[in-house]
Amino acid sequence: MKNTKTVFGMYSAWGYKREIEDLNKMSQKGWHLTKPGLWCNRFTKNESIRYVYQLDYNTKIDDKARYIETFREQGWEYINSTYNGWHYFRKLYDPSLPQEEYEIYCDNQSLSEMQNRWNKLGLRMAVLIALALILELYVVIRKFTLPTAVLCLTLFLELLLILHGVVFLKKSQKNDAKEKKSYKITGIPLVFLIGFIITITGMCLRPDNVRTKAESYGKITAENPVNLNQMKIYYPDYYHFDLNGELAGPLTVSFVNAESGKVIFTKVLEPQNAQKFEVEINRNYLEPGEYNWILSDFEGGKMDLNILAD
Repeated sequence: MKNTKTVFGMYSAWGYKREIEDLNKMSQKGWHLTKPGLWCNRFTKNESIRYVYQLDYNTKIDDKARYIETFREQGWEYINSTYNGWHYFRKLYDPSLPQEEYEIYCDNQSLSEMQNRWNKLGLRMAVLIALALILELYVVIRKFTLPTAVLCLTLFLELLLILHGVVFLKKSQKNDAKEKKSYKITGIPLVFLIGFIITITGMCLRPDNVRTKAESYGKITAENPVNLNQMKIYYPDYYHFDLNGELAGPLTVSFVNAESGKVIFTKVLEPQNAQKFEVEINRNYLEPGEYNWILSDFEGGKMDLNILAD
């Protein structure tokens, strides 16, 4: 039988009391925390002892040795800290001792100071996320795509969750005389992680850029068009195209479904300003499949064609 195990899960900052309860229950079963983490906790097996756990949140510790010693003088053994400012302590359980002996804060003011430290961080995070959400909303409105929409929804949910946590702790501070229920949240952080994974994966699967550069290109007729290359679409979504470059004369560009032969759009590129051109084609809903860029109706000459798909 293994003497170590890892338990995966994530607690909200305002759900630290629930994490304490879960750690105490694990210790009651003989499993004791040895390495805490943001996404998982590591435990070792020892049924001969039992601990009671407490957490402290503090990101600004000038003298960590003195900080740990202060808790040790009160009977608390320091376990470890997470990178985001949570510090874990434990004390051997003695059923003859009163419950007050297992409280890490001796007064409500100390508890409020700890909660205020997280509230200040939470508000700063909420402001940054709100700004990112506004920028992402602008992108979604201007050029809607599935990855940007998923990211926008993810930021919105994260903002609501953090604001909820700030309000929750403030209410807890106003009701110190009452035991406020604290709960474990694993589903919503998981939604955030899934949302970001979908966003990054979706962006990586977007079509690559197309570039054709030739100092001189022969005449291209409608009867004998040039198949530039294939573009693979992996998932249904709205796609946008920017075409730019330099041409010696007008050029017809068609975007065609390679399997069905359906023409998605056709655009005549008219060079201006010393043969330069720039065309934006927005909001084309595409099903998964392979698509071709077809060139036709070009009298010949210099060609420098760039196609950005996003």
